[in-house]
Amino acid sequence: MKIAIVDDEQDELDCMSRRIGNHLSYLGYPENVIHCFHSAEEFFSAWSPGGYDLILLDIYMDGMPGIEAARLIRQRDRDCRLVFCTSSNDFASESYEVGAHYYLLKPFSDDAILGMLRKLDLETYESSRFITLPDGKNILLRNIIYTEYHNHVVTIRTKRDGQVRTRISQAEFQ
Repeated sequence: MKIAIVDDEQDELDCMSRRIGNHLSYLGYPENVIHCFHSAEEFFSAWSPGGYDLILLDIYMDGMPGIEAARLIRQRDRDCRLVFCTSSNDFASESYEVGAHYYLLKPFSDDAILGMLRKLDLETYESSRFITLPDGKNILLRNIIYTEYHNHVVTIRTKRDGQVRTRISQAEFQ
């Protein structure tokens, strides 16, 4: 799972990154990439639609506030999970407008973070992100390590199934 945390306070970034990584491992998601950003502007310089499965945004940040960042994200990415992490309920109603999946109040406890991760229903989200091969086999995108193409055959190297081969052009597979 690829996660972005956007908060202008370094202590919050460190704490949230560590806790989320630990809780995801506990829930059975040990392979995660967590990127931390100190502002929405820094996040947008690295972001592309579909680049993150879960984005956690602080609402009160210098520069662009989290609610504005969420609006920009939603214009180009309807699928990622959005969570607001903030010290106030003031923007709870606006979070619905941008399709936020959770509203986490600071200071957050381990139970609150674990509850948030469970509420996000990550298993359903992860299982919906797969590719169907011409033979009807489904492969979870998160399990693909790399692909090779030779003579109209794509060889897919996966974490769980080893190698899977299918006759298809590379362009069609992509």
